[in-house]
Amino acid sequence: MVNKTYALEWLNFSIKNLNTAKLLFEANHYEDEIVFLREATNYYKEDRYPNPNYFLPSKEEIKEILDFTDKLFYRVCQILEMDISEVKC
Repeated sequence: MVNKTYALEWLNFSIKNLNTAKLLFEANHYEDEIVFLREATNYYKEDRYPNPNYFLPSKEEIKEILDFTDKLFYRVCQILEMDISEVKC
């Protein structure tokens, strides 16, 4: 690979973020944030300009994204011919 060092740097960064997201998901930490957002004032949801059609994702949707990201990460390693053991978690 032409730029293996550069790719490895970004893969290390990515796997740390992915592992953090998985840990927070498993600990249901994201639910704390959802409760906070639900209890916040209606300004963000209704009064700000422009008014977004804002919704909070369900646990199933979050899990689906985590699973997709996990598969994508391993596929990127395959495409770049990188051994997953080279990526520091």
